[in-house]
Amino acid sequence: MNEIYETETFSKIYAASDTREKQFIDNVKQQLRKTLNVGKPLRFDWFREKKFGKEYIF
Repeated sequence: MNEIYETETFSKIYAASDTREKQFIDNVKQQLRKTLNVGKPLRFDWFREKKFGKEYIF
């Protein structure tokens, strides 16, 4: 299982997010703990994006 670390900036943004965004982020964290291949690959397999609706989150 993978470990998830947060930066201080991310923690502040997370705290200011609404409930739906927090649930989405928590879900992505759970997925990342199981596998690192979460989201759409961008040019490199290790560089991925994850969208929340039409917004880019990661």
